[in-house]
Amino acid sequence: MKVQLFAALSLFSVAAMAAEAEAWNGSIELGYKGSSREGESAGSTFDFKATANKTTETWKHKLSYFTGITESPNDEGKSVVTDKKKTLTGRSDYIIKAPGYFFGELKYDTDEFGTVQKTTQESIGYGYGILSTDAVTLNLEAGVGAKQFTEVSADFSEEDKNETAFSVGIDYEWKINKTSTLKEEWNSEFGETLNAHSSTTSLIMQLAGNLSASFSLIQTWDEFEEPADENNEVETSEDIIARLIYSY
Repeated sequence: MKVQLFAALSLFSVAAMAAEAEAWNGSIELGYKGSSREGESAGSTFDFKATANKTTETWKHKLSYFTGITESPNDEGKSVVTDKKKTLTGRSDYIIKAPGYFFGELKYDTDEFGTVQKTTQESIGYGYGILSTDAVTLNLEAGVGAKQFTEVSADFSEEDKNETAFSVGIDYEWKINKTSTLKEEWNSEFGETLNAHSSTTSLIMQLAGNLSASFSLIQTWDEFEEPADENNEVETSEDIIARLIYSY
């Protein structure tokens, strides 16, 4: 049912883009992250992201697809796949009276090597533009949603779970000059089993025409209500990713 819903959403969007191609814009991105341990390669991550956006006087629509794969050397020195993720997201903002707006979002995640392999999340909320100038924009958001996910235990048995989650977010953008932009996206989600926080800081630089490059620092903090390891209630990660972006 979930796959059919997203397929229908994607087909509808493609049909709309074909009918009003001039009203849509977006980007195609290729990303790379390398890591090392004790001076030796510990793996490489490649990702692909595509987005499509449409804005009218009262609506903003966004579709995005992300897929990432990580390869790491095994004990024999051979490169094997150790992580594989995919995310499909559809979002619409309805502008009530600027700078306020309602938003609705539908997201589907898969994590082939994670303990939570499939997640579907529906959320609604309210956003407000605190600051909006030619150079700087700052939006604050708060929302509530439902999450359905499949959890895999140590014996490989699967259990379907449902929970409610609340979220708050900050979206900041500063156009430094004609060719450089600094972005900061902060999101905190408070659920029944997990409180997840993430920060993405990106510097985007135009190279030529529709081609740009970006460098992003991505930080995450996951707080577990029932951690598998009592001494590790919080899991953190920090990555720097370089991306090549083509905008259309």
